[in-house]
Amino acid sequence: MFDNKIVDKALPEKAEDAASDGQAPSPLKQAPLKRKTAGAKQDTLEQAIALIDHTSLGENDTDATIKALVDAAVAEQPHTAAVCIYPKFVKFVRSLQQRDPQRYPRTLKVATVVNFPSGREPLEKVLADTRQAVADGADEIDMVIDYQKMKEDAANGAANAELQVRQVRSACE
Repeated sequence: MFDNKIVDKALPEKAEDAASDGQAPSPLKQAPLKRKTAGAKQDTLEQAIALIDHTSLGENDTDATIKALVDAAVAEQPHTAAVCIYPKFVKFVRSLQQRDPQRYPRTLKVATVVNFPSGREPLEKVLADTRQAVADGADEIDMVIDYQKMKEDAANGAANAELQVRQVRSACE
Protein backbone atom coordinates (compact mmCIF):
# COMPACT_ATOMS: atom_id res chain seq x y z
CA MET A 1 0.00 0.00 0.00
CA PHE A 2 1.27 3.46 -0.83
CA ASP A 3 1.97 5.70 2.13
CA ASN A 4 1.84 9.41 1.37
CA LYS A 5 4.10 10.17 4.34
CA ILE A 6 7.18 8.84 2.57
CA VAL A 7 6.87 10.41 -0.86
CA ASP A 8 10.19 11.58 -2.25
CA LYS A 9 10.70 15.34 -2.59
CA ALA A 10 11.52 14.86 -6.27
CA LEU A 11 7.85 14.28 -7.15
CA PRO A 12 5.95 17.33 -8.42
CA GLU A 13 3.87 19.48 -6.08
CA LYS A 14 0.66 18.82 -8.03
CA ALA A 15 -0.59 15.93 -10.11
CA GLU A 16 -1.21 18.35 -13.01
CA ASP A 17 2.53 19.13 -13.13
CA ALA A 18 3.25 15.45 -13.68
CA ALA A 19 0.89 15.25 -16.66
CA SER A 20 2.36 18.05 -18.75
CA ASP A 21 2.79 15.66 -21.70
CA GLY A 22 -1.00 15.35 -22.05
CA GLN A 23 -1.17 11.83 -20.63
CA ALA A 24 -3.12 10.99 -17.53
CA PRO A 25 -0.94 10.98 -14.44
CA SER A 26 -0.23 7.66 -12.76
CA PRO A 27 -2.15 6.80 -9.57
CA LEU A 28 1.07 7.39 -7.64
CA LYS A 29 1.32 10.93 -8.94
CA GLN A 30 -2.40 11.54 -8.29
CA ALA A 31 -1.99 10.88 -4.58
CA PRO A 32 -1.85 14.01 -2.46
CA LEU A 33 1.73 14.75 -1.56
CA LYS A 34 3.10 15.61 1.82
CA ARG A 35 6.57 16.91 2.35
CA LYS A 36 8.90 15.13 4.75
CA THR A 37 9.16 16.56 8.22
CA ALA A 38 11.15 15.48 11.22
CA GLY A 39 8.13 13.49 12.41
CA ALA A 40 7.68 11.89 9.00
CA LYS A 41 11.35 10.93 8.92
CA GLN A 42 10.93 9.23 12.30
CA ASP A 43 7.83 7.44 11.00
CA THR A 44 9.80 6.29 7.95
CA LEU A 45 12.64 5.06 10.14
CA GLU A 46 10.24 3.13 12.36
CA GLN A 47 8.53 1.62 9.31
CA ALA A 48 11.90 0.51 7.94
CA ILE A 49 13.01 -1.04 11.24
CA ALA A 50 9.75 -3.01 11.40
CA LEU A 51 10.64 -4.60 8.02
CA ILE A 52 14.17 -5.72 8.90
CA ASP A 53 15.21 -9.27 9.76
CA HIS A 54 17.99 -9.35 12.35
CA THR A 55 20.13 -12.22 11.05
CA SER A 56 22.84 -14.51 12.34
CA LEU A 57 23.79 -17.54 10.29
CA GLY A 58 27.28 -18.04 11.62
CA GLU A 59 28.89 -21.45 11.81
CA ASN A 60 29.95 -20.68 15.39
CA ASP A 61 26.59 -19.41 16.64
CA THR A 62 25.64 -20.53 20.14
CA ASP A 63 22.62 -20.02 22.37
CA ALA A 64 24.47 -17.02 23.84
CA THR A 65 25.11 -15.37 20.46
CA ILE A 66 21.51 -16.00 19.38
CA LYS A 67 20.21 -14.54 22.66
CA ALA A 68 22.37 -11.45 22.03
CA LEU A 69 20.87 -11.24 18.53
CA VAL A 70 17.33 -11.41 19.92
CA ASP A 71 18.20 -8.85 22.61
CA ALA A 72 19.43 -6.48 19.90
CA ALA A 73 16.32 -7.12 17.79
CA VAL A 74 13.99 -6.05 20.62
CA ALA A 75 16.19 -3.31 22.11
CA GLU A 76 14.27 -0.51 20.35
CA GLN A 77 10.59 0.01 19.72
CA PRO A 78 9.36 -0.87 17.29
CA HIS A 79 11.45 -4.01 17.26
CA THR A 80 12.68 -5.59 14.03
CA ALA A 81 10.27 -7.80 12.10
CA ALA A 82 12.11 -11.05 12.74
CA VAL A 83 15.26 -12.81 13.71
CA CYS A 84 16.66 -15.12 11.03
CA ILE A 85 18.63 -18.01 12.45
CA TYR A 86 19.66 -21.58 11.75
CA PRO A 87 16.84 -24.12 12.27
CA LYS A 88 18.54 -25.58 15.34
CA PHE A 89 17.93 -22.30 17.24
CA VAL A 90 14.22 -21.86 16.50
CA LYS A 91 13.12 -23.78 19.62
CA PHE A 92 15.57 -21.78 21.75
CA VAL A 93 14.14 -18.43 20.58
CA ARG A 94 10.60 -19.66 21.14
CA SER A 95 11.57 -20.67 24.68
CA LEU A 96 12.83 -17.13 25.32
CA GLN A 97 9.49 -15.77 24.11
CA GLN A 98 7.56 -18.19 26.32
CA ARG A 99 9.64 -17.52 29.45
CA ASP A 100 9.70 -13.72 29.13
CA PRO A 101 7.01 -12.48 26.72
CA GLN A 102 7.34 -8.92 28.01
CA ARG A 103 10.98 -8.74 26.94
CA TYR A 104 10.73 -11.09 23.94
CA PRO A 105 7.29 -10.47 22.44
CA ARG A 106 5.66 -13.00 20.14
CA THR A 107 5.30 -10.18 17.61
CA LEU A 108 9.00 -10.74 16.90
CA LYS A 109 8.83 -13.40 14.19
CA VAL A 110 11.27 -16.28 13.89
CA ALA A 111 12.63 -16.96 10.41
CA THR A 112 15.03 -19.71 9.45
CA VAL A 113 16.80 -20.86 6.33
CA VAL A 114 17.21 -24.39 5.01
CA ASN A 115 19.67 -25.72 2.44
CA PHE A 116 22.05 -22.96 3.49
CA PRO A 117 24.54 -21.86 2.31
CA SER A 118 25.26 -23.93 -0.80
CA GLY A 119 21.80 -25.06 -1.85
CA ARG A 120 23.23 -28.57 -2.30
CA GLU A 121 22.11 -30.47 0.79
CA PRO A 122 20.27 -33.75 0.18
CA LEU A 123 16.55 -33.16 -0.28
CA GLU A 124 15.66 -35.43 2.65
CA LYS A 125 17.81 -33.32 5.00
CA VAL A 126 16.23 -30.12 3.68
CA LEU A 127 12.75 -31.54 4.24
CA ALA A 128 13.66 -32.88 7.70
CA ASP A 129 15.12 -29.47 8.69
CA THR A 130 11.96 -27.79 7.39
CA ARG A 131 9.60 -30.08 9.28
CA GLN A 132 11.59 -29.68 12.50
CA ALA A 133 11.72 -25.89 12.18
CA VAL A 134 7.95 -25.77 11.67
CA ALA A 135 7.41 -28.08 14.66
CA ASP A 136 9.71 -25.86 16.74
CA GLY A 137 7.65 -22.77 15.85
CA ALA A 138 9.29 -21.05 12.89
CA ASP A 139 7.12 -18.36 11.29
CA GLU A 140 9.08 -18.31 8.04
CA ILE A 141 11.18 -20.81 6.15
CA ASP A 142 13.60 -19.50 3.55
CA MET A 143 15.28 -21.97 1.22
CA VAL A 144 18.49 -21.63 -0.74
CA ILE A 145 18.31 -23.15 -4.20
CA ASP A 146 21.20 -24.84 -5.99
CA TYR A 147 22.42 -21.75 -7.82
CA GLN A 148 25.41 -23.64 -9.25
CA LYS A 149 23.02 -26.00 -11.00
CA MET A 150 21.12 -22.97 -12.31
CA LYS A 151 24.36 -21.58 -13.76
CA GLU A 152 25.37 -24.90 -15.32
CA ASP A 153 21.99 -25.79 -16.85
CA ALA A 154 19.32 -23.12 -16.45
CA ALA A 155 16.35 -25.25 -17.54
CA ASN A 156 17.27 -28.27 -15.42
CA GLY A 157 18.29 -26.06 -12.50
CA ALA A 158 15.01 -24.15 -12.63
CA ALA A 159 12.99 -27.38 -12.78
CA ASN A 160 14.93 -28.78 -9.82
CA ALA A 161 14.47 -25.57 -7.82
CA GLU A 162 10.75 -25.50 -8.55
CA LEU A 163 10.38 -29.12 -7.42
CA GLN A 164 12.30 -28.42 -4.19
CA VAL A 165 10.24 -25.32 -3.46
CA ARG A 166 7.02 -27.32 -3.87
CA GLN A 167 8.30 -30.06 -1.57
CA VAL A 168 9.53 -27.62 1.09
CA ARG A 169 6.23 -25.73 0.91
CA SER A 170 4.39 -29.01 1.39
CA ALA A 171 6.59 -29.83 4.40
CA CYS A 172 5.49 -26.54 5.97
CA GLU A 173 1.84 -27.54 6.05
